[in-house]
Amino acid sequence: MTCKTLPYHCYKFISGYGLKNDKKALLLLIILSISFLYGSVAFHKEFNSKIDKELTSFQRDKDALTIHGRVHLIDLPRQTDYGFLYECNLEGFAGFKGMKMYFFSPMALEPGCVYEGDISLRVRLPRKNPGEYLKKTVITIYPEGEMVKTKDHTLLSYIQRLRWRVYRYFSENFDKDISSLLSAIVIGHRGGSNELYRAYSITGLAHLMSVSGTHFGLFTLAAFFVVRMLAFLIPYKKLIRLTGRISLKEMELLLILPVIVFYLLLSGMRIPAIRAFIMINLFILGVFLGRRGSWLTTLLFACFVILLINPAAIVEASMQLSFMAVFSIGLGMELSSAYIGKIERNSFIRISLNFLVITVSAFLGTLPLTLYYFHSLSSLSVFTNVVITPIVCFILLPLSLFSTVVYMVSGIFPLAGIVGTTAEWINNAVVSLSEMPFSSFGFHGFPFVFVFLSYVIAFSAIKRKKHLLYISTASFIMSVIISFSISRFTYPVVTFLDVGQGDSAVIENSDGRTIVIDTGNTGREVLNYLSYRGKGSIDALALSHAGRDHAGGLWNILKNIKVSSVWDNGLIIYSPDIERITSHVSLKAGDVLDFTGGRIEILHPHRRYHPLFGDDENNYSLVLRYVADGYSVLFTGDIERNAEESITELPVNLKTDVLKVAHHGSYTSSTEYFLKAVRPVLAIISVGANNIYGHPHSSTLRRLSGTEILRTDRDGAIRVFSDNNTIQFRTFKDSMISPVKVPDYRGEFENLKRIFMLW
Repeated sequence: MTCKTLPYHCYKFISGYGLKNDKKALLLLIILSISFLYGSVAFHKEFNSKIDKELTSFQRDKDALTIHGRVHLIDLPRQTDYGFLYECNLEGFAGFKGMKMYFFSPMALEPGCVYEGDISLRVRLPRKNPGEYLKKTVITIYPEGEMVKTKDHTLLSYIQRLRWRVYRYFSENFDKDISSLLSAIVIGHRGGSNELYRAYSITGLAHLMSVSGTHFGLFTLAAFFVVRMLAFLIPYKKLIRLTGRISLKEMELLLILPVIVFYLLLSGMRIPAIRAFIMINLFILGVFLGRRGSWLTTLLFACFVILLINPAAIVEASMQLSFMAVFSIGLGMELSSAYIGKIERNSFIRISLNFLVITVSAFLGTLPLTLYYFHSLSSLSVFTNVVITPIVCFILLPLSLFSTVVYMVSGIFPLAGIVGTTAEWINNAVVSLSEMPFSSFGFHGFPFVFVFLSYVIAFSAIKRKKHLLYISTASFIMSVIISFSISRFTYPVVTFLDVGQGDSAVIENSDGRTIVIDTGNTGREVLNYLSYRGKGSIDALALSHAGRDHAGGLWNILKNIKVSSVWDNGLIIYSPDIERITSHVSLKAGDVLDFTGGRIEILHPHRRYHPLFGDDENNYSLVLRYVADGYSVLFTGDIERNAEESITELPVNLKTDVLKVAHHGSYTSSTEYFLKAVRPVLAIISVGANNIYGHPHSSTLRRLSGTEILRTDRDGAIRVFSDNNTIQFRTFKDSMISPVKVPDYRGEFENLKRIFMLW
């Protein structure tokens, strides 16, 4: 089944709100819908794996991955702690056109230009962790020396330079948070404050931080109003002559076409804006043809066009949320029109009720998808959308757009004071609301089949189709039972995350305590995993040492989630002072931290330890052992041979069930004497795919022979738990849908099982 057939079947199914009494056709459509989604995911996975193989081959051929190239910057920068990232294209890489490329620069550069010079390429493969959905392989490009700049003279490049001009004005004349909000609603760029975006997400207003269909519709109405006002300035005789063949309304609609095309380009051409653009153009076409198409036909045609251009968009969250929101609003307005129609026309109550219906319909319609992708529910969503969304859409947005258009023409931003004050008030209100207790609730992740069945249940309940309601409800209950039965595990559990070339693990103790060991480079994987698990806090965050691949995500985690305490080896220097943010504990060998259901034993470094050889920072790594009911896990940081020798001299039984292999499997660690002392049943190697260090080293793997080895670069996240005092493990790779050959009934059965799997 191709993407071209989906809109047709959706139209036949939805436009009639069912297929009357044709139960076979209804069943067929349900099967086809599931098959389409399944096929899309499988195709996407296979497509990415093919690209990954090509990239792996390329990386082997180029040891340093350094080449001379021409980089086209095609979007505005996304600011990071270390510089700026630009989405880009690289000449000569036509084979990798379907994947993301980013150019890193320590300073801001002008997009819509070409930069030529020596560059190095680094490949980041998708992380295989729960909570990370269909992430693509990314190539990051770094300049090696001076780059020569030339301007690209295409239309899109000109638009990017225009967007850059507006973006720079916002950045230079407003503070960071105000600039972030204005950039998001005017030019569709969300590259500013992550903390502000999180506040908008918590309050259910994340849709305001981009150019959505609402923004696009309001801009079109404003453009239509301006064109109509200008039409009245034309002398009457000339106006009669101009409207001899077409009506005034048709002429006005034709005149706003180039305006909305320009705004589509200015907004960054995101999926919600493209959907709104298509629907508006279909409305204009209907005016000329003298036919008024239904909102549903228009919506499905917009879906068809987007999928025709980009079939993989069907599995993108923005696509699903955008179309489901509009469908829910349309359905809600239809269902409520009979009741609201009884109220006096043009009354304030009527308008308010319509707006409330729109807000509640969009909230309920996107709720299953929101919970699936973001694992949280805003308790303030309806209130904030009723109160704050109108202020943004009907006050801030028109003022900002008007001032921006004037600025692009004349270089003057006329309403800067009013715009800045209004944006500041809105941001302060959103941040204050987000900090309220119980402003949002975390939800455990769940399989996508739950989303599909919840929509079927809602549809059958709304349309009063009893048989379908009974079947879908029973299917939902069975799916929940199947999911929890095949995904069952016992606490305590330790999960080693795929963070690339780095280390990070999460301990979930039987008393509900959550302990994170190291953060990886960015901390994103830790935050995504905890969100997937429905956890809103960390009881303790232990850093083995200050290496970026182990502690680089510390500040990102502290900004986004409550951390009760930070543990380290006493040698890490923090800036700013960590004790201003959270409790700080320095640990040494011999310390023991007891809690219900488990304990943490500190094995290294002891107070008199001084490394005689090797890397000092690595050898001073904090080494701790988690001992729980049924098994134990040893976390070794990046210790090398000298530290291992020191640990084996301790008067402690080092026998441990699970070993986190030191220093990503480097040849400088995991000595035979140390491994004999530990005698692990299972060895976990946290390592990045195709890393430049050659980890894990072949000699380390030989020394580990006889021990079961799991690796995050191949297996993804690894969960370890105990079942009747027997060490059990589960890898995230085993839960991912995999393409199978025909006929492979066992493979298809395993894929069917994975659809219901809860990780």
